[in-house]
Amino acid sequence: MKIFAILALTCTLAVSGTLSAAGARAAPPAEAVGMVLDVRGGGEVSGGGAPARLRLLGYVKPGDRITLAADAKASVSHYGAKLIYQLTGPLVADVDLAKIKVRKGGREPVIRSVAEKLVAAALDPQMSAAAVRMRRFDDIEMLAPAKRGVLLTTRPEFRWEADGDNNYQVSVDELPERELARGTTTDKRWQLPAGVALEHGKSYRWTVAYTAAGGAPASASAVFGVASAADSAGMLALRPEPGAGIEEWVMYATILDERRMHDDAGAAWTIIGAQRPDLAAARATPH
Repeated sequence: MKIFAILALTCTLAVSGTLSAAGARAAPPAEAVGMVLDVRGGGEVSGGGAPARLRLLGYVKPGDRITLAADAKASVSHYGAKLIYQLTGPLVADVDLAKIKVRKGGREPVIRSVAEKLVAAALDPQMSAAAVRMRRFDDIEMLAPAKRGVLLTTRPEFRWEADGDNNYQVSVDELPERELARGTTTDKRWQLPAGVALEHGKSYRWTVAYTAAGGAPASASAVFGVASAADSAGMLALRPEPGAGIEEWVMYATILDERRMHDDAGAAWTIIGAQRPDLAAARATPH
């Protein structure tokens, strides 16, 4: 019963509370049956056209052929089979509606099951291939909560970047115009005062301002939201169990990112990067 409850919560994430206000996201390609969750070494994918480089977070579809060079490795999910195929080159493998089949190569793939809740979330119409988000650099760069992002927590840490050491004024307003908290700090991070918290399902604006040397003012603002209590519980239920494979963490981080939960996605990628720095670097590199 618990797994069905989790799936039900997941399916409502995109249509409730703050998430619906974030706007609809493009669905995965209709023909997609899986995603590349890990890749090391040289690999290509072809499906009726010129071969393309096998890329982290790229989709695969029926009729695609995956080719790995000697000692190259890739992990590819298959939604229909609810499996992750860990492939080792040299090999040639074909993708169809039911499975991924090795056609040529000396090693059979290692096959792992995927948690059903992750498959359901990956197939949600709100999820598309993760895109690189270009950071905008101003006098003050608002790091977290991310601009137009959605939080799971009601007690976030506010972080920003700016040149030099300054006396910063920080304020948080509940939209449209109700001031929730205000403070000053010389650090580039700040937390809400004790006893003050955000509310699930509401939207906020946070602002940082300071006076630079020479008297020039600088300020920046970012609007963000807090997910509903049900959405937060649903996403936390999707979090991989201790000891889960790196592929499940990549799926989870991607799901968070696609729901604009960029701060929590960043925390997941920190966990991934601690185990596999190459994956974190691949994610940060524009394709």
